[in-house]
Amino acid sequence: MHQLLLNAGIPTFGYSGHSLRKGAAVTADRNGVSKHDIKLLGRWKSDAVDVYINERQKPEHIQKILRLNALLLSPIH
Repeated sequence: MHQLLLNAGIPTFGYSGHSLRKGAAVTADRNGVSKHDIKLLGRWKSDAVDVYINERQKPEHIQKILRLNALLLSPIH
């Protein structure tokens, strides 16, 4: 995770492998995946995923997460 961030020119402070789970949950929610399916795919047994989905409503969070997802998913040249 840290090496991918560094390769993309993103400071690694504040990111961990857990950031990918959070980003995936937010991206899935934004693309219309049901909360039930997000929980199944992320193997969440609790409703903790609600915190991530609710944070999505905050503009600064959504922009940061989507920007990170786009950078991590883009091919490295």
